[in-house]
Amino acid sequence: MRRIRTKAGEDITPVNVKKVISLLEREINPISKKEACEILHISYNTTRLNKIIEDFKEREVYVANRRKQLHLKPIEEYEVKEIVESYLAGDSLSKISENVYRSIAIVKMVLEEFNLPIRNKSYSYFDPVFLEKEEMISSDYKDGDLVFSARYNCPALVKKLVQNSDIHGNVYKIWLYGDYNQWAAQPYYELSDLRKVQKLGVKLPDYTKEEMTALIIEGFKKAKRISDD
Repeated sequence: MRRIRTKAGEDITPVNVKKVISLLEREINPISKKEACEILHISYNTTRLNKIIEDFKEREVYVANRRKQLHLKPIEEYEVKEIVESYLAGDSLSKISENVYRSIAIVKMVLEEFNLPIRNKSYSYFDPVFLEKEEMISSDYKDGDLVFSARYNCPALVKKLVQNSDIHGNVYKIWLYGDYNQWAAQPYYELSDLRKVQKLGVKLPDYTKEEMTALIIEGFKKAKRISDD
């Protein structure tokens, strides 16, 4: 499908376009097209405004039809990989749901299967992501194991066991990805076990966030080629 290219400073996100359409089409006091352009932060251009609205409506119909087609179909391996890949790359649940044409409930189910906790927008170091299920947590990691750091709200690689205490149990030195790219130490109960993700064929040496994302994508592509052969 064609997509309208966003220019610098514009706000033609689906949420904002939907809002504008609602305001334009309301029965009482609909806004003018000039006002619509102002809300979208685009130059006053009715032709471009109409194209943006048309594109949005076409996309809505397409997504609805794809969701209907997939509604009763079991989720396939390539979809699972795309969901995990996108989540590790930092995409939101709503964006992933839109890209794979599956409900947010399905996306969450896949993430749960791979022990990926749902990111909490309001988290802080002192109020970390809660690891809800017992199977998410392991006390026995080795060098190179992939985990999710609840306290830092990002993927991380285990380097080594640094402490075993009566209070905290096993404490691991980890390398944080995402916005951190630094070393940290965390007890096992603040780490979610992502070794199932690594079984997809993804190897994660000590790389930056961008390099890690590229490796994940390449690993999934390789896994897909193998499954197609």
